[in-house]
Amino acid sequence: MSAHLNAQSGNAIRGQSFCSPEMRAGSRRHCSCFTPDIPPLRPDPAIYSQELIFNSGKIPTWDSPDIFAPFYKLSGDINTVSVTVHNRSSQVSAVNTVVSISVAQFGIGMPRVAIPPLTLTIPPASSCVVKGVLPDDVQYRSDVAFDVRIFHPHDVDISNNRGARNVMIHSIYDSTKPITSTLQVRNPTNSPLKFSLAIHSSDGVLTDFSTNHFTLNPLEVVPIKIFFFVPPAVLATLMGTTLHTPVIPTTSITVLATDPSDSLIDGATIILRGPVL
Repeated sequence: MSAHLNAQSGNAIRGQSFCSPEMRAGSRRHCSCFTPDIPPLRPDPAIYSQELIFNSGKIPTWDSPDIFAPFYKLSGDINTVSVTVHNRSSQVSAVNTVVSISVAQFGIGMPRVAIPPLTLTIPPASSCVVKGVLPDDVQYRSDVAFDVRIFHPHDVDISNNRGARNVMIHSIYDSTKPITSTLQVRNPTNSPLKFSLAIHSSDGVLTDFSTNHFTLNPLEVVPIKIFFFVPPAVLATLMGTTLHTPVIPTTSITVLATDPSDSLIDGATIILRGPVL
């Protein structure tokens, strides 16, 4: 993951003048600006960015390693979401970095509600964790999605400033029945939008859609049915879990939604597991 987030901590071009354009255009005799021999160093706050990874030609996951929220009431922190923010600069601290978190229902393009922003300072080549308090109506729910955006006025690379966690856990209770799931897809724009859905799976899991090419009117929402065909050996492993299983086995599929220009609209990850008995 870190390979996708790395960015040079280099900054302004050597010899760049810090005069304003209007001052450079006239006489410099009364100008107090200067041209440094060594450009100022700038921080690079970053998070696991699905869009950055997608644009690099790779398949991201929406089970973000940098965003975590407990699904069940296991501790006093159940009503918080934890976000890990990295500073990719090896020389400068990212002072007063602002972390903006929005909450949504699991799905593609669903409306978001912002929670109060958080501020933190990240030392060079370090990572820090902040915790945001969730609204009362989304506590203890397993179908909550998070959108995170990072802001810093002197950020050297803004391409790694947005990340998301958009995950649903689908428990399989009866291996003899067809395995299906429903994904809500919404057009978040004010114009009609053409969607193309693609699925990327692991462990030999095959999938199919009720439909994967469609046009939605502004803010329109449609349910899309997803069908899973899990290999018998994988299914047997998933169904063999208990409360005493040290690591609960899972397999996952990721749905990518793109527009006609092949730009990423949104995405989601569905995790399949057996019942925890």
